[in-house]
Amino acid sequence: MTLLLIISIFIVLIYCFFIGYIITHIKLNFSKSESPIAKVSILIPCRNEAKNIANCLRSIAWQTLPINQYDIIIIDDFSEDDTVKIATEFKNKLPLTILHNSMPGKKNALALGINHAVNDCIITTDADCTMEKDWLKSMLYSFENRNLKMLCGPVNLKSDGSFFQNLQQTESAAIVGISATMLNIRKPATCNGANLMFSRAAFKELNGYGNHQQLASGDDDLLLHTFYRQDATRVGYELNYNAMVYPAACKNFAEFLNQRSRWLSKRKFYAYPWNSRLQGLIVIQLLTFYSLLIIALSTGHLLAIALILNKYLFDLMLGVKLKRVFNFKYLQILLMPFYEFYIVIVLVYARFSKIKWKGRGV
Repeated sequence: MTLLLIISIFIVLIYCFFIGYIITHIKLNFSKSESPIAKVSILIPCRNEAKNIANCLRSIAWQTLPINQYDIIIIDDFSEDDTVKIATEFKNKLPLTILHNSMPGKKNALALGINHAVNDCIITTDADCTMEKDWLKSMLYSFENRNLKMLCGPVNLKSDGSFFQNLQQTESAAIVGISATMLNIRKPATCNGANLMFSRAAFKELNGYGNHQQLASGDDDLLLHTFYRQDATRVGYELNYNAMVYPAACKNFAEFLNQRSRWLSKRKFYAYPWNSRLQGLIVIQLLTFYSLLIIALSTGHLLAIALILNKYLFDLMLGVKLKRVFNFKYLQILLMPFYEFYIVIVLVYARFSKIKWKGRGV
């Protein structure tokens, strides 16, 4: 047990140093954007989103960016409900085009939308999302002002106030905060296709989704890595409340398992070694956490308890920092460290189960 505790001290220190580094280097932006000049095409791939598409389009209609500076392309991916019918009702209110995917899959839908886009600046989002009213204005101004080829935007899961969705919301905020900081220190990790802006010309030059076209996921992370390899100085992250997009949180644990497993399915295709090291740190600290928890519960060992509390404290400090942008309730910060209790299930499920998404195998 002594050796295990010594190893645990070392691992907890590394983990706390990493989280402390994120806390001190995270760049939050609270400024209101000026009016951009460029125009943008909004791409919304969707499949069976009849319950969500109207709210998404209303949220876009409320944008402060003038309507003559954007157009919307909805790409229907073989929906079996009234998604297209509902979206069509907005044609007299918004500059809206509806396309029909000829080949199934989100990337095929996005590629079709990109080919039909009239503007060089593209922003992708999802049909279950709503946005802050300055979303387009903030993203477009940052993209233009910083002369970028890709800009990753923040996402904040919508919660119904339940424990399960609050937990998803706080964990998602931590992922976004860590991802933004990793990119800012020139170590790109992840981003989210629900809020991703990039140059159409650069996308074409880089052969789009390239060798990852066949993957069900990776329209965000893997594309980020492709853009970064081409020109690291012109890829950025906008961690600004005004640029926030709100995707729907998973309603049940089965949906959640499939979502996270789908995300994990693309990890082996990541381009940079530090992503594997970060994943390794997470797995090792998980093993350490459970070992310490067993020791603490079975023996009441004070050092094991102290190490768990120390780790918990650093996770809480990250939550406090992120609250300034993500604006969740203070009580939710207490949930920040609890991902340890379900992430193991996700890892095992992703390894041994067949993943489905939108009724299709992944």
